[in-house]
Amino acid sequence: MFVVLRTLDELEAFWSEHREQFSYSSEGIQYGDEQQFLNAYEWVFGPSKAAVVKTVFRWDQVGIRCQWYDWATESPEDHVSFYLDRDHSRKALMVEGRWREHDEVQYQDDSKRYAPETDRGWWRLANLPANCSDLDWFGNSHEEINDPNLPLEFVARAFQEQTFDDWKAGGEGEIDFHGTQSLDKVVAYWREMRRCGQDYYGRENEAVKLQDGRDVPRRQER
Repeated sequence: MFVVLRTLDELEAFWSEHREQFSYSSEGIQYGDEQQFLNAYEWVFGPSKAAVVKTVFRWDQVGIRCQWYDWATESPEDHVSFYLDRDHSRKALMVEGRWREHDEVQYQDDSKRYAPETDRGWWRLANLPANCSDLDWFGNSHEEINDPNLPLEFVARAFQEQTFDDWKAGGEGEIDFHGTQSLDKVVAYWREMRRCGQDYYGRENEAVKLQDGRDVPRRQER
């Protein structure tokens, strides 16, 4: 659900009514001169992370695609050298006495998951907004999806969930993502700011009564 909530009272009322219906949400934050996805006071609420992300970024309308990159075929030398370098580093550290037990455990785990015979590429997103690459879109928490046999629907949903989590953790830019508990905290914070006489969500949009009896938004007060 897309909704515009211009004041704290509107936000509180909507959240009170729909809290059990929607577990996830996104909030537009004023960020610079131009907004790409949501304007300030615009919200998207949904039952899942994927549903919110699909709506906020207009996933289907924009035509964001999941694309398989065949690393072993397109960059065979790089593919081979990656694993040779990994094994060479292990042996060198063993000779130097700097290879520890936890290093070996991690190596064995990685070897089961990432082997040259099976790790031949990864899924990536194509046609992202504003010509973003995967590196622009995701932060350090992005986890590769390297099974070429996965259904496209599964891969898309995984990327949408990763987008929600990654952008939520980043906490910067024109969108804030929330789960139920984090939105509860946001509403409680703004409520406390209002109680203390501090600035709070939507204060400038609240109606104030002028001397001539007119009700106008606070930012239009003269």
